[in-house]
Order: sequence, then C-alpha cells, then structure tokens
Amino acid sequence: MAELIGAEHVATLPAAEPWLIDRLAECVAGPAQVGPGRVVAVLGGRGGAGASVLAGGLAVTAARSQLRTLLVDADPLGGGLDLVLGWEQLDGLRWPELAGTDGRVDPPSLVRALPSRGDLVVLSWDRGDLRHLPAEAMAATVDAGRRGRDLVVLDLPRHLDDAAVIALQAADRAFLVVPAELRATAAAARVAAVVAPHCADVSVIVRGPAPGRLRAAEVCRALGLPLAGTLRPEPGLCRGLERGEAPGATGKGPLAVLCQRLVDELTGRSAAGAA
Repeated sequence: MAELIGAEHVATLPAAEPWLIDRLAECVAGPAQVGPGRVVAVLGGRGGAGASVLAGGLAVTAARSQLRTLLVDADPLGGGLDLVLGWEQLDGLRWPELAGTDGRVDPPSLVRALPSRGDLVVLSWDRGDLRHLPAEAMAATVDAGRRGRDLVVLDLPRHLDDAAVIALQAADRAFLVVPAELRATAAAARVAAVVAPHCADVSVIVRGPAPGRLRAAEVCRALGLPLAGTLRPEPGLCRGLERGEAPGATGKGPLAVLCQRLVDELTGRSAAGAA
C-alpha cells in the first residue's frame, strides 16, 4: 500500500511518536535559517569566578549589536541569570515549566514564551524548589536556539551534569573564567580536565586583580589552554549589578570591551569588517 500511494516513510504509533514530533516541528517551523547560530559556553574555574557575569555580558553585547541572542542558564545552583540582568520581574517561562521538553522545539514559540527585551531572550531558573534538568530538555532548547537565533550563550556549572554535558558538546567554543590567583588556577585545572573531552575549542579568560602578581600567561601555561582575553577590575560593575543593571549594557568598561571583541570573533563580524 505504501508503494501505491508513493509514501516515503511508514510510522507506527506509539513507537514512532518521537520521529513524528520532529517531522511536525519541521513543518511548523519551516526551513532552518541560512547559517545556523553560533553556540558559546561559559564556565567558572572556581566558585565566584564571574562566569555568569561574563555570560550575561556576552548576551547583552550581542543583542546590542542587533544579533538575535538566546542566553541559557544551565546552572541550577547559580541563583538565576534573570537576576544578573535585572529581569526577575519580567514575565515568561523558566526552566521548571520547560523541564519536560523533549524532541524538537519550534524556535519562534520558544522565543515568545521566554522573558525578552529587544533581540535578547533568556531561559533561567526561578527561586522555587530545585528540580532536575533532563538532558533531553537541554538538547531541545540548544537545538531550537541554534536554528532560530544568531548566538546562543550557555552559562554552565563547574560540576557537569548530563544536561550541561549536552550543552557543552553543542558549543562551538567554551570560555573558562579564572581569577588570577594560585588556588583558583589549581581549581580551574580540574574543571578544564573535565571540560576538554566535550569541547574542542576551550580558552581562558583571566580576571584580575592578581594579588600575587600572577600573570595571565602563567595561568594559561598551568592549564595548558590558550588565552582568550583578560578582565581588569571594574568596581562599578558590582555596584551596577546590585542595582539591577545588566553587565555590559552601557558598552563601556573592560567587560563591555572584551565582550564586544569576543562576539565579533564568534560571529565573524571582525573578519567581515576587515575585508
């Protein structure tokens, strides 16, 4: 019968339900955008390294550059990236409502459901009970972000669970944020050893101050990883975060300058501008 009607596939339910959901999602979403979005992961070399602030700065900078951006908080113990941006009062779904997602997600539907301002949408945690994040939900979210956004920024925990591993494996590049301190470098070495098998492009952001005058090159040499950039101390940044000001929002200061350079490199804009 299938040959008579020219059918390409035969699906038997319920066994073929995941396959059928994928096909329906493709029909609803339409063809993928030309050139899938870039995915970047950010991790801290130790607790309090500033990974969430860098992730937020990258996302804010990308959106300010008119790039459609998705910022994903993959750290259940991080307190919520919506707080980093000052977005805790914005309506929209958080991870607990999306934890049951599997299969493919329609990118426009995801964007409409999440807290957003301009070209930036954020998927974060609420302040409710901690819940396990299934790897399938993370895979579906990152896939939708790559298909529907120009840039996806992932804020990952140092202790990789299954969802974080899925996210890291999807990343085109990962940044490890390391304070310029001896003990932080030792801790970061353990994180780097766990991260390296899952991402081929891992580099280091060294954050000052350096109380023992440890240099960025020395940190990178100890970790066996290339240097992506350095961050000088920025006292006004912490005060701004406490007031609900998103990191890098003004486009000024060491964080904003670094984030703009990294976004340009990730998206190829610097190369295009030089051509």
